[in-house]
Amino acid sequence: MRTIPVRTINAYHLAALAYLALAAGCGAIIAAHASPDLQVSGWFILHAHLAFMGFGTLTVLGTQKVLAAHVRAGWDGFTPGAMPGARFLAAITLCLAGIWAMYLAQGLTGNNAFYIGGMAAAAGVLACLAVYTARLYRGITLATLRRNMPARFFLTSMFICFLAYGQLIYITAFNFLPWLPFSHTMPLRVNYLALSFPLSLTVMACIRMPFHLKDESLKKARFKPLWESQYAILVAGVFSLFFSLIFDSPHFHDVYTVLQAAFSGILFLSILLLIGAMITDRRADRSLPWGIWRLYVSAVAYLFLAGIAGFLLGYGWNRQGPEYYFLIQAHIHLALLGWIGFGLTGVYSYLLHMAGRAACRHGSLNFWLMHAGVVIMHLGIWYKSWALRGAAGACVAAAALTLMSCAAGEYRLKRGHSV
Repeated sequence: MRTIPVRTINAYHLAALAYLALAAGCGAIIAAHASPDLQVSGWFILHAHLAFMGFGTLTVLGTQKVLAAHVRAGWDGFTPGAMPGARFLAAITLCLAGIWAMYLAQGLTGNNAFYIGGMAAAAGVLACLAVYTARLYRGITLATLRRNMPARFFLTSMFICFLAYGQLIYITAFNFLPWLPFSHTMPLRVNYLALSFPLSLTVMACIRMPFHLKDESLKKARFKPLWESQYAILVAGVFSLFFSLIFDSPHFHDVYTVLQAAFSGILFLSILLLIGAMITDRRADRSLPWGIWRLYVSAVAYLFLAGIAGFLLGYGWNRQGPEYYFLIQAHIHLALLGWIGFGLTGVYSYLLHMAGRAACRHGSLNFWLMHAGVVIMHLGIWYKSWALRGAAGACVAAAALTLMSCAAGEYRLKRGHSV
């Protein structure tokens, strides 16, 4: 394989971590009930937008920018091209900030006119994503996508991002055009769900990357079906789940229940296939350091638990009991804190490893702090204890601050080693 210069943490990652810190602060305010009158209309909107749009979108873009050269190395006629620079980052960051500022203003004032500004900002994000995707994926062919699995994961994540922001504009338009199709059956939570899947696909692509960069001997036919099946079922399940949530209304209750249950099962099957693919690849090659691999293993373990919770939710288990609310909260936090949190920490560590850099100092301490945060958070949800949730937030915040410090230090390296 040709020698490709490695860049590690970039400005997109730093901006994403800044959004994550702000989202965590809003989450602490919500958990402490510091302002009960703004729980739904203010802090929740800010918390969700900062986490899903700010942190999620910038993390996807930053990771793809770092790995672009490696992913494109398998393309026909590969030529390393210039990626969007500082002006592009400033533009998309401004648009993302405009979205949550406009939606927060609407939540606080109740004035729907602010939605117009939010729609304009979302349209700006769409334009930025279109430019970014065109630069990164120019010259790609279907034949390339068939054999280049990381490119397929990354391109799909960009496509879902594009659809998610378009969907946000469409949902917002309901306030002005109530006669639009699905105006009463498409909740905003569907949009948050949409924005979470690009993060999942990014983590999965990075789990696959070490084996993609190896010799052809590791790309034997028996290793591919698990990844191929997992990718196909995941993408089909995602779009099917969105479709089923559209019918979450009294008129389509039976349709909604059947579809959500069926596709929750499909997504759970994709998780099992991911576990099988990871085990198979690990047996083929053990060069990935254990410190990084244990982060991926932990991430997939939490994804498995989140899948069980989602599977039970899909079947409406104990819908009228108090455990149902716990299942909802457990599903969300296991997926975001466990799967995405550990998965992206593994991604950051892998990027440093590619550049020949050591992982963050206090890596083991961070690892256990994150585990403690996830476990204590769910104890707090189960016992409805704000003290436990605060302790969980403190554990996660301590781990995040160490990661931010490491990322800021690595960002000063303009050029890394070669692989």
